[in-house]
Amino acid sequence: GAGCLARLRHRPRRTAVLDPLNISGHAGPRTVAMAAVSGRVPLGLASLTGMAVTGYILVWKYSSAAPTFCGSAACADVLRGPYSELFGVSIAVPAFAAYSLLLLLTL
Repeated sequence: GAGCLARLRHRPRRTAVLDPLNISGHAGPRTVAMAAVSGRVPLGLASLTGMAVTGYILVWKYSSAAPTFCGSAACADVLRGPYSELFGVSIAVPAFAAYSLLLLLTL
């Protein structure tokens, strides 16, 4: 009767936040775990790439060798210029630390 209709109207809707296809009808433990894994892998790969690039810049900056992957001499001017350091520390140092922290947070 009317009582059943009133209960159905005020019943909270179940929405699948982490299930884009809404297969299960609710965000269960498997969906949550898959979303966590699928988001962590690209973020971990991006942080590893950032660590590799900033690590390369750090090694090159504090050695006397010319950069291997640089196409021109202007690259050396930029990496050894006055804006490549902040308070006497290479900009690549905090960048490497940030990428390392990001990698630790994705594990």
